[in-house]
Amino acid sequence: MKILKIELQNINSLKCETPIVIDFEHQRFEDVGLFAITGPTGAGKTTLLDAITIALYRKVPRFDKSGSPAKLEDVVSYGAATAMSRVNFEVLNQRYEAHWDIRLASSSGRLLGKPIETVRLKNLSDGQIIAETKTGCDDKIIEISKLNYDQFLRSVLLAQGEFAAFLSAKNSEKGLLLQQIAGDEIYRKIGETLKNRIFDERRILDQIKSRINTDDLLSEESTEHLKAEKVQLTKSIEQLNDDLKKTEDLLKVYEQRNKFELQKQKIEDEKNRLELERTQHAADFLQLERHEAAEPLQPTLSELNRLEKEIEQKSSQIQSLAATNAKSRPIAAMPAIQPSKIIFNMMFDSGL
Repeated sequence: MKILKIELQNINSLKCETPIVIDFEHQRFEDVGLFAITGPTGAGKTTLLDAITIALYRKVPRFDKSGSPAKLEDVVSYGAATAMSRVNFEVLNQRYEAHWDIRLASSSGRLLGKPIETVRLKNLSDGQIIAETKTGCDDKIIEISKLNYDQFLRSVLLAQGEFAAFLSAKNSEKGLLLQQIAGDEIYRKIGETLKNRIFDERRILDQIKSRINTDDLLSEESTEHLKAEKVQLTKSIEQLNDDLKKTEDLLKVYEQRNKFELQKQKIEDEKNRLELERTQHAADFLQLERHEAAEPLQPTLSELNRLEKEIEQKSSQIQSLAATNAKSRPIAAMPAIQPSKIIFNMMFDSGL
């Protein structure tokens, strides 16, 4: 697969009134063997690469590591109502165009409840539309390029995070990173190659055995030569078997490592979720701690509340009696009632 042209509009930081076009067939690229995409942080370098995977696979490598799948409307530039990505590419001398666009708001500016996405895969060599549905485009892209999304990232567009990790890694870690970048497919291919080689060597050995068993007129020199060749082939088969076993063991280790990585990620996600939940309920937990601290005092508080109510009732009764007596005859001024003394006496009477 060869990328010929990139067109994009309103993707991430590259907000624009008209599409940005990068034509690799332009004369300025004719004598250029290698070129680099440079610029300050946030200028939109990675956005150019995002535009390629969006047009071809409707996915963005940076979103794959965010913990939760992002929606493509998240790549639309802030304040823009539409966005577009288009890529022209060549496979086996045939030219194709992969197109994607999205609309978030109507012409009047009203936000749509559900964004409208359009996809199209076109054969530029004959002008025919190959597919205009998401599923159809996905299937045809894989059929034409022979690459699914993961294979495309590993063989055509290496995500910058993985490449940076590889450059800065220690020598002992680069092997594991290469496994992550290339995947376990390379070990499967090595295993298949070794199996085919073993099959071919065994077939040759069987032919030699057949010649030895059926040809009674072999000279002594030919016999010795065949015996030596048999020994060499036997050693080669044993070595290939050893190599195959090592490769299969390495493949098992790699597959087991992938399982552990998935388990580790699930545990980390669950930990983060619990930490977030604990933070969200911090006020509830604080209230629970205060409740638990005050709970042993609940009986005393209840008793105090009861005594206060009883004091209020008795005070009301005394005032009522005093009013009644005042009407019937003058009485001497009564001493002031001391609530604390009453509470003490009542607590003493009640056994507190």
